[in-house]
Amino acid sequence: DLELLLHLSMSHLTSQALHVLVQFHVADALPNTVSGIAAQLHLCSDALYRVLRLRVTVDILREDKDGVFSLTATGKLLKKNDSMVRHWMEEPMWNAWSRLPEYVGNTDDPMFERANGVSIQDYYSQNTESLRHANAFVKLVAGNEILACVNNFDWSSVNSVVDLGGHQGAVMSGVHRRY
Repeated sequence: DLELLLHLSMSHLTSQALHVLVQFHVADALPNTVSGIAAQLHLCSDALYRVLRLRVTVDILREDKDGVFSLTATGKLLKKNDSMVRHWMEEPMWNAWSRLPEYVGNTDDPMFERANGVSIQDYYSQNTESLRHANAFVKLVAGNEILACVNNFDWSSVNSVVDLGGHQGAVMSGVHRRY
């Protein structure tokens, strides 16, 4: 339906608004009013208000009748899991995903390299803070990946495995533990 299509086509806006919350540590200034948050964090009140309201629409924040914003249960996850948002929203990653139509349409060139002029491996070797966020994100989701790999593949006939995934080898460690 039209509402769903509108929501999906504007998802990048809500992602960027989430990035603002993480980048400026807004969660640490809550609960608070827009003017209180803006004063504490030295931000533009009008722009901040728009971002906060956008986050209310997807259940990250709550706004009470007095205009005080607070974190929902999902919003509270930002305090411990901001690396996921930082990983996906940093400019080189964002730029890479903007190249998806080219990648699908006419080239097998890696999107990240095409968008940023450097391989993702070279980028991470030069940007350790970005690598830290990427590794934290992988660690956050690895538990489900490990279960899927271990439980949904018949490993009984496999003699050797090479893990080329990068990061920290958690998936292959899970396979090794089980078999």
